[in-house]
Amino acid sequence: FECIGLPSQNKFKQEVEEVAHMERTTNEFGEKVINDFAFLRPLGRGSFGKVKLAVHNRNNQQYAVKILNKANLLRVHKDMTTTAMDQVHQEIRIMKTLNHPNIIKIYTVIDDPDEAKLYLVMEFLEGGQIYDLDANGVGKDVIERERLKKFIVGIANGLQYLHGKGIVH
Repeated sequence: FECIGLPSQNKFKQEVEEVAHMERTTNEFGEKVINDFAFLRPLGRGSFGKVKLAVHNRNNQQYAVKILNKANLLRVHKDMTTTAMDQVHQEIRIMKTLNHPNIIKIYTVIDDPDEAKLYLVMEFLEGGQIYDLDANGVGKDVIERERLKKFIVGIANGLQYLHGKGIVH
């Protein structure tokens, strides 16, 4: 397999840590810290929350942490019986089973029942987005043909792996 970006260094399946208690502090640099993860800067935003870059205090490893608002997830219904929270829990169950260099790994789920937010600690890949759009939705730069081929092959390999496990993305 050819990997997009820098693949995870961990080639072996690792158990996902599930934490039901959250400890919130601030470090000496004024950064918010949740359970040994110091939050450095925003990486993105989505419908139900945001993604921030965090570093683990003990191993200095960087992670992308998806921060989801539980109340919003419970309010939105996909159908009569399924909430967005149900879909997030399904995504977590699926991600826990995956181990492929072209698929982001999940390492920790922090879900304290007394807290309003759910934290998904995932693999962080350097490099940002592969393609930027301007305000009109037009691509800013042309992607070189060889680089584009690598992206397409990596995406196809990841999708083939998912489809082989009966997962449609």
